[in-house]
Amino acid sequence: MSVYLIATSKKGLSAMELRRKVGINGYKTAWLLMQKIRKAMASSGKFLLTHMVEVDETYIGGHREGPRGRGAEDKTLVAIAVETDGSTMGRAYLKTIDSLRMVELEQFVKDHVTQGAKVITDCFTSYGSLGSSYDHSPICDSTTGKKSDVLPKVHIVVANLKMWLRGTYNCLPAKHLQSYLDEFVFRFNRRWNLENIFDKLLVRCTYTKTITYAELTG
Repeated sequence: MSVYLIATSKKGLSAMELRRKVGINGYKTAWLLMQKIRKAMASSGKFLLTHMVEVDETYIGGHREGPRGRGAEDKTLVAIAVETDGSTMGRAYLKTIDSLRMVELEQFVKDHVTQGAKVITDCFTSYGSLGSSYDHSPICDSTTGKKSDVLPKVHIVVANLKMWLRGTYNCLPAKHLQSYLDEFVFRFNRRWNLENIFDKLLVRCTYTKTITYAELTG
């Protein structure tokens, strides 16, 4: 029942809501169960993005607004890659990263995008080395003057992610953010195949190595 609810809930579930729906005794037990299921939602990394891909980064979490630009107080840095044909979106990947250094952003792209694909970024200097492996197309300014129009598909994914997190979770520790991103990506990448999403997750749960509460909180 828990796997089904988490797989099919478009808006996601908090541990408190899962506890009420399933009748679990104790918030800690419900939270641990959700983390185990989220572990099964993590991408295998086998299916790279192809053709044309928008890449950017954002900050997630925190209790207060940070400074403008690429820096935010009390927040976690997240890299985003989204497939697009120019009008519609394909799959996406999101990953927490430690810094905006060139080596880290380049590795994120190599881990998630097929070499030779067209990669669209803004003009941030840390993307400067992508041209050696990709058809890199940096865009500095949009024709409309709106920053969101430089990488429109990335901004849609980020907006949906932040709306989902705000609407579902009261507390989002940076330590566990990647597991929440995995849940979002798992559901996003299967949005056109919802009739099989429960089966896919159930199979994953059977072969994914479990995790203990001590490992999660230690």
